[in-house]
Amino acid sequence: MNISINELEKGDLIFFMDATNNSLRTESYVESVVLVTEVDDKEGRCQVACADNKIGKIIALDLSELVHESYTVYRCKNSALASAAASLAQQWARLDIPYSKERKKIMENLESEYKTSAEVLAASKKSYAEHHNFFRVVKVAARRAENPSNKGYRPDQFVTLCYQVAELGDKVPEQDSVGYCHITDKYAAEKHLKKHTVERLPGYEAYMAYKKSLFKVEKTVEKKSLYYSSFHIWHDGEDNEAPASYFLSAERCLPLDSKISSPSALMCLVSQSAAWQHVGTLTLSPPLAISQSCNRLQC
Repeated sequence: MNISINELEKGDLIFFMDATNNSLRTESYVESVVLVTEVDDKEGRCQVACADNKIGKIIALDLSELVHESYTVYRCKNSALASAAASLAQQWARLDIPYSKERKKIMENLESEYKTSAEVLAASKKSYAEHHNFFRVVKVAARRAENPSNKGYRPDQFVTLCYQVAELGDKVPEQDSVGYCHITDKYAAEKHLKKHTVERLPGYEAYMAYKKSLFKVEKTVEKKSLYYSSFHIWHDGEDNEAPASYFLSAERCLPLDSKISSPSALMCLVSQSAAWQHVGTLTLSPPLAISQSCNRLQC
């Protein structure tokens, strides 16, 4: 079904389809993805937030500046969550969060290793669930009021985290609100985990397995005494259960590792999820010529 800009809603995910970039795949290739933050019905205009590889950071701009050949739109059925994700995307677009070429390379390696988006998605789900990489979401949520990542994000990673962090709501407090200087799992001081070793708070073993995995290819780093972990701030939330109980619940809207993924894998997930619905193929009226600026969003 074809839809117009006026039919878009806050929080919609717009996938940029590219039938030409499909050399080794039998499926449609998803070039990029953006998140709708504002829709002006009267003017027929739509603002989106995206990771822009031309400007080199997360930005908000009019969809017409990124006109493309083909768009496919998916919508979160939870309208309150969709609106919260759109608000968070707007906030982060003002923080000069960089576009990550390093994380783009991770995606390219995944797409080289796996033949289909379903295989990439399976790897992402495994990383999220079995390797406990959902702790990354906790870390980003704790930093949400400031720049959540100095390294930055690529397009699919950005929109995924907008939804994952928005879904957490106030379950994870902002780091400043509980007196923490900085939430980090690589650099958190070991002494701050000692009390958790004794108390064995829910999810401690899973967290330590995740923490150890961070250093498989990392050099040993100096731990800083004022830095705390995602595990700390999770348990500073009110009545929080074991992290896995929350993140592995069937209710989660995007249960995947945003770092180990791709735009195609993300679309594969939402197309299969009961929490999302396919809205249609977006058509721009009046027709606009394809702009050179659309190339900036190639992941």
